[in-house]
Amino acid sequence: MEKKRKKYSSQEVERKIGEIKSKYDHYIVQYLKPPSTKRAFEERYYYALKNRLDLTNFIDAEMSVLGELIAKEESLAASRAGKPQMPVRNSPRKPDFADRVIEENNRRIDKYPLAPVHEDAAVELARLYGALAVFEDEHWPIVEKVIRKAHPILYSSPYVNLGPKVFALCGRSPDGVPSRLGRYVAFLNGFPRNYNAIESEEKGCLLEAAFLLHEVSDALKEMSESDTLGAGDRSTVEQIGNFVHSVIEDFRLKDLKPKKR
Repeated sequence: MEKKRKKYSSQEVERKIGEIKSKYDHYIVQYLKPPSTKRAFEERYYYALKNRLDLTNFIDAEMSVLGELIAKEESLAASRAGKPQMPVRNSPRKPDFADRVIEENNRRIDKYPLAPVHEDAAVELARLYGALAVFEDEHWPIVEKVIRKAHPILYSSPYVNLGPKVFALCGRSPDGVPSRLGRYVAFLNGFPRNYNAIESEEKGCLLEAAFLLHEVSDALKEMSESDTLGAGDRSTVEQIGNFVHSVIEDFRLKDLKPKKR
């Protein structure tokens, strides 16, 4: 009878996840791989946590897969150097939920357009800013009209600062590239690429988008419950709020909220 494996403690899980991330950092730098390689692992880890999967099995499987990736690169490097190649062992425990993570993420965000960013840009970021473009083009003009109706003197509106924030983050260059992603695109066009700078800028762009969406969502919810608007306007605002809420949910931004002052 096969002996049951001991489950990793929470401290062991934290330590081993840290080890895997560190190995991915080395893998990305050593073999010039894109930061999305590590991000894909983090998405699988998030999926495992969210769905309460067995983290012991998850970690062991991910270690095995990462070991195989590194072994493959070492084999290729040895081949180019004319050295005898070591056989790369196929991992018998490839995480069966990895494909589900990718499919689920794609299914959720595929309905949003891709912003014309860069061919190597993170797809999730390009679609998130595509969703912001939809909001600015189709929904924000309606929200502005409702705000002006409720607050004829615009500067007395509690939402006076919302417009500049929307335009600052959702604005686009003449070729359609979101202005906020300008530095990100510049980093992607750099040679040699600074992957740390790319990843940092990517996170910053994601965080700012999340903060704006939460602020807009809160404002729309407040407006939809306001007695200063008629039932029709409240219903319209509520529908737009549902769109913003869907973007937050689809891109898993629920917990990325700005701190309350």
